[in-house]
Amino acid sequence: MFHPLQGCPRSGIRFMVIVWCGSVWAGCDRKESSSAGPGAPGAGGGGAAAIVSESPEAGVIKGTAVDSIGRPIKSFGGSLSGYSLKSGQNQSADFAGAAGAYRANPGPGQFSIRAWTDVEYNGRQYRIDLHPVDGKPLLFKHDTTSGIIKNFVWKLEGFRPGTDERSDDRYYSHYGGSLMFSVEGNAAAYQTEVLNNYSAKPEPKLPADSTIEVTLTPEGALIDGSPGKPIVLQEKPAAWKGYMDRVTRGIPIGKYRATAEETTAVGAKKPLRLVTYLSFHKGTPQGPAESVTVEFIQDKPPSDVVNRVEEINLHAMY
Repeated sequence: MFHPLQGCPRSGIRFMVIVWCGSVWAGCDRKESSSAGPGAPGAGGGGAAAIVSESPEAGVIKGTAVDSIGRPIKSFGGSLSGYSLKSGQNQSADFAGAAGAYRANPGPGQFSIRAWTDVEYNGRQYRIDLHPVDGKPLLFKHDTTSGIIKNFVWKLEGFRPGTDERSDDRYYSHYGGSLMFSVEGNAAAYQTEVLNNYSAKPEPKLPADSTIEVTLTPEGALIDGSPGKPIVLQEKPAAWKGYMDRVTRGIPIGKYRATAEETTAVGAKKPLRLVTYLSFHKGTPQGPAESVTVEFIQDKPPSDVVNRVEEINLHAMY
């Protein structure tokens, strides 16, 4: 990996010039971890972002990267991919950013640009894709002849560029994690779908006309170091028309304590037990219990293309 950066701080840096497919790239190599944030992951721990000129420079791609509340991201990476007018070839390269800023000089051409930050959170490693402020899709090619300013922000939730709530992509359409919800006797059954036990006696079914309220209460800070807020989901099995009706996307990555309550059609309230499990019987189910831990994890190796956390199945039962 090379680092086409300029204007980096002096401490802990080696200046280097790298020839990339006939083009000279100059930059600095910071000897520090990609994880960042106030005491843990994410942001740069306060301070102003590195100053990036608002005026484009011919052949240069540059910009900033901040977290959800505008703090500069201490360390992040990214990649360029496209066609170089100088070499007449398709080319790709990685870049590194520091103190909330980056600068790359691929010369004139047509390039797509993406950025990410590597984070350690609750003892696990994550690669978080950053959101382009201009809203352009991942593969959009920018004309760099006159220069490009491309800024990024760390979004905890919401949809990625080119997608919205109409998308049926459960995995890569959004930032954050997703929950696939089911209740006993509606969309799933504990013994068969969770335990894969087809000889056991079925559990009591929940009425389809009941309303199920699930509360996710953060336990500790979210992945970017922010405190997070309780999330309340309301589901009514009778309203489900397809599997996407049971999916909630864009939940900020964190560790939550989940509880559930049923409100029957006549208004009676009953506490429910919950089970969490991963699809395809990965790992061991948790529960059933009146409260369970919901924690989004990333078990695939970091990718320079697109990254996500594992979807969590949440099943409610008596």
